[in-house]
Amino acid sequence: MAKTTPNITHSLNVPKRAPGKPTKTDRLQKLLRRARGATVNEIQMQLAWQPHTIRAAISRLRTAGLDIKLDRSGKTARYRAVQETSQ
Repeated sequence: MAKTTPNITHSLNVPKRAPGKPTKTDRLQKLLRRARGATVNEIQMQLAWQPHTIRAAISRLRTAGLDIKLDRSGKTARYRAVQETSQ
């Protein structure tokens, strides 16, 4: 007789997301795609995330293939998603 693994997804209290409502990751991408990008402080104010959470989310976006640059040329460092140019 084969062992079956219990389906635990039904017992988790995972809130369902409203259709069409953007996730915080979607909102982060929107902030990063702005022409001037976003600072960690701006992202904190918009998403109510801690700086280490912001850096981890940016790292995950990079791993997923989004080209994100860090600009340290100004007084405050800015993250910006770079649009790919089609050839």
